Amino acid sequence: MRYLNFDVSSSVIGWSFVDISKGKILLDNIDYGFIKPPKGDEITSLYDLKNELSLFKKHRRKKNLHICIEEFPFFISGGKGFNSTARTITKLAIYTRVTALSLFEIFNIEPTFYKVATIRATMRKLCNNKDIKKEDIPSSVQDIIRRKTTNDYWTFPVFLNKNNKVKPETFDIADSFAVGFTHAYKLGDLE
Repeated sequence: MRYLNFDVSSSVIGWSFVDISKGKILLDNIDYGFIKPPKGDEITSLYDLKNELSLFKKHRRKKNLHICIEEFPFFISGGKGFNSTARTITKLAIYTRVTALSLFEIFNIEPTFYKVATIRATMRKLCNNKDIKKEDIPSSVQDIIRRKTTNDYWTFPVFLNKNNKVKPETFDIADSFAVGFTHAYKLGDLE
């Protein structure tokens, strides 16, 4: 089975491609990256995003392909006294659905959506860990790939800014792997 996976936001879309056969991740077929959605007027930027997603046409001929997307949250709590605005959630919803529709047009495959809570719960199962936080996802993805391949040295890509701080893109790519692993786990492809 092949998994094309997305973590969508209005600032960065992390993506990954993973091929899993008989419970093993095929290391040679791993691909990943991120897209920065174009800036500009809302409709123009969404149209440009749709065009940017055409880069995934290279995966169009893959058989047994599943497309997996992290679902946008219906409510975001930022901690003490902070809650996300309807505008933020609406923007996430629009970008998520434009991404899904664009991918459907390319592949004629309806994407599967997973909520963050489902993804985290699955990652905990796959990592035998009771508490995985957002910042733990890259190392958790690395551990899963190392255990499910014959390569104990595979390193998750970490993108650094000019001050040697981890860039948010690192976490968006990791989240895309996590949503793909969740779908593979639900299908029994990954244990």
